[in-house]
Amino acid sequence: MSGISKFILIFYVLTKLLSLLFSSTDKLIFFINKFNYLFLLIFKLKISNYMSKNPTFKNQIPILSIILPTFNRGKYILDAIESIQAMSFKDWELIIVDDGSVDQTNIAISKCLVDERIHYFYNETNQGASFARNLGLQKSTGKYISYLDSDNTYTSSFMSHAIEFLEKNQNFDLVYGALLTSSHGKKNKQILFKEFSRRQLLKGNYIDMSTIVHRRKLYELFGGFDESIERLDDWDLILKYTQNNDAKGLEIVAANYRTLDDIRVTDNYLLNTNFVKVLSKWPPRNINVSPLKVLYVLNSYPQLSESYAEYELRKMCDFGFEIEVWRRQKPDSLYHSDIKIHDEDLREVVSKIKPDLIHIHWLGIAKIILPFIDDLNIPTTIRAHSFDTTKKSIKFCTKRSFVKKIYCFPQHFDDFNDAKLKIQNTVFDTKIFKPHQNKNKRLVVRGAAALPSKSLPFFIRLAKELPDFKFILAVVKCHDNDDYINELKKLASSISSPVEIRTNLSRESYTELVSEAGIYLHTVEKKLMNVGMPISISEAMATGCYVVASNNEPMKCYIGESGKTYNDMSEAKKIIKDTELWSDHEWDKTWKNSVERAFAKHADETILRPMFFDWIDFAAKKNQSSIIKDLKIEIIYQSKKIANSFRQIGRLLRGKIRRK
Repeated sequence: MSGISKFILIFYVLTKLLSLLFSSTDKLIFFINKFNYLFLLIFKLKISNYMSKNPTFKNQIPILSIILPTFNRGKYILDAIESIQAMSFKDWELIIVDDGSVDQTNIAISKCLVDERIHYFYNETNQGASFARNLGLQKSTGKYISYLDSDNTYTSSFMSHAIEFLEKNQNFDLVYGALLTSSHGKKNKQILFKEFSRRQLLKGNYIDMSTIVHRRKLYELFGGFDESIERLDDWDLILKYTQNNDAKGLEIVAANYRTLDDIRVTDNYLLNTNFVKVLSKWPPRNINVSPLKVLYVLNSYPQLSESYAEYELRKMCDFGFEIEVWRRQKPDSLYHSDIKIHDEDLREVVSKIKPDLIHIHWLGIAKIILPFIDDLNIPTTIRAHSFDTTKKSIKFCTKRSFVKKIYCFPQHFDDFNDAKLKIQNTVFDTKIFKPHQNKNKRLVVRGAAALPSKSLPFFIRLAKELPDFKFILAVVKCHDNDDYINELKKLASSISSPVEIRTNLSRESYTELVSEAGIYLHTVEKKLMNVGMPISISEAMATGCYVVASNNEPMKCYIGESGKTYNDMSEAKKIIKDTELWSDHEWDKTWKNSVERAFAKHADETILRPMFFDWIDFAAKKNQSSIIKDLKIEIIYQSKKIANSFRQIGRLLRGKIRRK
């Protein structure tokens, strides 16, 4: 046995014994890890010195660089390294970037460093996978680059096939293989593979980083990973590297994927908030390589109480659509908006902006304007809301071929049998409403438009019954209803309710209020209990509020484990009163349930993705004959103007005849 081999063996046994004997002592483990790192540096110097004296160990530029980032994967990383060493393809370098591990990762790695192809780098502080991969890219020298996660393993033959394909096919810069997944050991095995499609890739990443191989020139041309993007940095890189050329999928298993259980609570939040970051960098385009134009048809904009339209509109702008708004009337309580708004005749607006697609909120409004759009055959989508979702209104809209989709609430979907209907939950703005842990557990809030249907007197009377809690009612002027707001204030005064009524709060102020509150109380008239899905509840859940809402089946499904429902005031009082006895653990559990449910089922990025892809498809089909379409719009518009002129002349003539 050589001197180097003896050195490795002795050191490994020593550190292993120390870690076993003192596994419960954090400070000692920290010291051992630091000592290990120092050893690795010394050992690498010894290896370098040994290679300089032995011609068989001379450095050469490898064909393939493999980047392996790791953080606290001492249990699995040896399997990953050994799978690389077992590959049939041998001309590689392995660059391991340890992103501040504090477990036994470095001890596992030390056993492999005798292989001169393996290079080890250690970050003192954890900075994330994208940072680690970028460092690996900077240190790499190979003609081709691949990536392996430290809890996955390579198959033996894939890399040989991948390199051979790239050598023979210069028109492809990136290839990927299939992924063999397994959870809990060898159970639930599944091979995942899809043929490459840029459009499908925009819907979500189906190419695992452990299965790709790309030419070095992609890194040199476009750079590495975007470190501002968490959890989706791999998807962003693949979109970036395939922006000019397609990738090629090879139906060969490239890697084995190990499913771990250490998923963070905030995963849904991170995934949703970063989805738009990625998609905004790679927006949808039509065939003329310009943003798709969408005309929003709204009742009133920008109305404070109509957040259901605002969130949707803003997110579709973030996704890359060019959006303008036509409104039927001006709002009662407005806020600043930089979206272009049109108040003139709708026909003139359509003729001027020539939209690729029209999107309408409310079936009632759709019934008014669809006859005009019928002439133009512009792809149209509709967002159905609540009480206007009837069989008559659905039939009126779906019978028109240019109406492509009607997005409705889940409770309405089963009432109609039509392929054009699609379920879409309410959405909240993930930029505004975020998890907030410092909650005032005795603060109860309600946000609503000042309408009788919201049953706001219930909130005021309940505040009287619970003097130990602070009740704040945030109301927004709607339909010029100052009288109703005054009635609410008079009611509070007459019964000596301690409720605080705030009117026309800015979006920022309302967000701060909900973020501070521990409890969100939702009220509504009984006749409207099965109608709609309140956005105010999803906003509150996103911040971690405990939800107390009126009892009905849709509401129970809506809030899940995030709250409770009541039938009358006594039940609502008891539900809120019981929270006084809750432990910190119960509050934490409720907070977690609310946040996870909100981001999983109502986050704007998640809910609006299907509509995003619908719009791309509808507009793309329409743009195939864009010149003819624009001409047709102009001809129809001008002909209607001429027809209206003739009608006016006819009316004048008939009037003169009658007078005579």
